[in-house]
Amino acid sequence: MGDADFTGQMMKIADLVTENGRTQSLTMNVLRSDYMLQDVGGLVRPLQIELNTIASSFGVLSGRVSQMHSFLHSNGSNDYQFPSNSACEIIVDGFAAAVMEYGKQQQAVTKAPTTVEYEKVVVMVIQPGEKNSIDQFGLQFDLFNRHKIRTVRRSMDELTSSLSLALRSALTQDESTKKNALIFPDNDNNMVEAAVVYFRAGYAPADYSGEETWLSRLLIEKSNAIKCPDIFSHLAGTKKIQQVLASEEGKQLKQFCNGEEEFEEVRNIFAGLWGFSGDENEDKKIIDMALANPGKFVFKPQREGGGNNLYGNDLVNALKTMGGEERACYILMERIFPPEFTQTLVKGGEVVYDGDCVCELGIFGVSLRCFDNDENLLPTERRKGFIVRAKMAKTDEGGVAAGYAFLSSPILN
Repeated sequence: MGDADFTGQMMKIADLVTENGRTQSLTMNVLRSDYMLQDVGGLVRPLQIELNTIASSFGVLSGRVSQMHSFLHSNGSNDYQFPSNSACEIIVDGFAAAVMEYGKQQQAVTKAPTTVEYEKVVVMVIQPGEKNSIDQFGLQFDLFNRHKIRTVRRSMDELTSSLSLALRSALTQDESTKKNALIFPDNDNNMVEAAVVYFRAGYAPADYSGEETWLSRLLIEKSNAIKCPDIFSHLAGTKKIQQVLASEEGKQLKQFCNGEEEFEEVRNIFAGLWGFSGDENEDKKIIDMALANPGKFVFKPQREGGGNNLYGNDLVNALKTMGGEERACYILMERIFPPEFTQTLVKGGEVVYDGDCVCELGIFGVSLRCFDNDENLLPTERRKGFIVRAKMAKTDEGGVAAGYAFLSSPILN
């Protein structure tokens, strides 16, 4: 996959967890799969931009925007139909279920009546100076209001200074049980136990200030806490995985599909994706294809979070100057050109743009899966969770927190 300092570090952690064995059979995922529409052979259909396994944000605020738009048009003359958006509820109910399952696990292995018990909490791993805190606080408040489960917010550096696996053994007479529990002080210096570690940071190299923070990530992965996502699901969100699943042969994708019909349906959501193998002849074909018409492609690194992609002249310069090892940190993707429409964009209560826009749809999905049998422990009712982002047609990036896009709502005909 290239990118030894970031993706390579995650691979090392995954290898260590594999070698030593998982301490937690459950993994939780809050996923957001992003799409844009494109005319393909006269048929407009959605094509996947990326799958976010950590940077799956705006579940709360997208729901609030849907409610606001529905209210604003409730007394209007236009007969608009706004679908309900349950993204916040889906995510929060997933956390509650995960904390409950963690409690069941610990109760099953704890036999000594003198074992010290700690409050089970959700640890939300955040970035220092988080710009998207309101969306995150919405999850935190709803989790406590509806399920009475507290959330403790920590950056990777803050976790590094407070996490301890050994503390459980020091405070309990039953050292053979729960020895991999994550025990740490909350904001009032009371010791709490991490039932779920929810990564809302950790998808960018800047989130790891040094070797100690990478060791903290390993410490978390080796703990009993349910990770959202664990290191394996995090790696599944890399662009290389998307590129391999989208390969023309489809042999990797087929193993996840129930029959040929589902396989064809899923395969049709992928735009063209190409990886760099290190074979000079094969890589040259891909480079020449992109340089012949750079406007039709985008150069993407193995990252989530937006703001990292290369377009136009930047793409050309990168392909001409990068060596094979550096190029392997990226994939080349067919650029999606969605239909344009007139939209008014508002920021801070003021209109900042009124003109041609494009939109992007993200679909939320939440799971709590058992590694042993791939069973999903969450209810399967089809509650809808989504985000719609609108942006100026000439804007390349699509991040809301980065200032490129604006939250919007879909209208059903």
